[in-house]
Amino acid sequence: MQLMNEVIKIYSYQFEQMLSEGEFQTLCRQLPNTSQFKISQYRRWQDKYAALFGRLLLKIALIAEGYPLWCLENLKFDSYNRPFIDSKVDFNISHSGSYVLCAITKKGRIGIDIEYIRNINTHDFKHFLTNEEWLDVTRASDPIRRFYHHWTVKESTMKADGRGLNIPPQSIISYLNFAVIDNKKWGLKKIDFEVDHYSCHLAFERYEAFLLHSVTRNRIYHNLGNNMLYPISIIEIKNGV
Repeated sequence: MQLMNEVIKIYSYQFEQMLSEGEFQTLCRQLPNTSQFKISQYRRWQDKYAALFGRLLLKIALIAEGYPLWCLENLKFDSYNRPFIDSKVDFNISHSGSYVLCAITKKGRIGIDIEYIRNINTHDFKHFLTNEEWLDVTRASDPIRRFYHHWTVKESTMKADGRGLNIPPQSIISYLNFAVIDNKKWGLKKIDFEVDHYSCHLAFERYEAFLLHSVTRNRIYHNLGNNMLYPISIIEIKNGV
């Protein structure tokens, strides 16, 4: 039996310097008033930019899937404060450091998590891991990087499930290419970037459909509404080969 084409797309943008106030305000005006207000509540410019470009990437992704320019006006939130548009599409946003990502699909639920690998004391986070995962961290040549590997697996899966940190992280059992929450299997895909000091995983509901898949990477220059072009990277994961 031939599987129907199923696609997951990951849009990403990396901001590395401050925008002029005029450029920032012009970009904000591409979003609904409610989103603009939330962005204005952040104090650090990095947090403002992460929120801004997260929403802009979502808008780009939804328009590419056939939604209208004003699609973000229909943004709603479920009882766990997870955003959604309707039952026809699922998306998830993550940001860390200077990277902002938005994953989107029309088949099943997805979650994505990216983390900038900081110098941390892994013992402070031991309680989030299973005994096997903690042993794996302690035996690794780079324990901090290995911890972030396990953490992005867990957080992407919790975000795909939708309950987030209401799920005890140590209750998630992960394997090579899938994780299990409450006996439900979620597919996993490690996402690599040009810079080395990030860890990122994608979790998706349609595990069996993506046992065989292809990955393509493209970069587009997108006018976000202020007549300036921004480099947007797109990773496309398609089932089959």
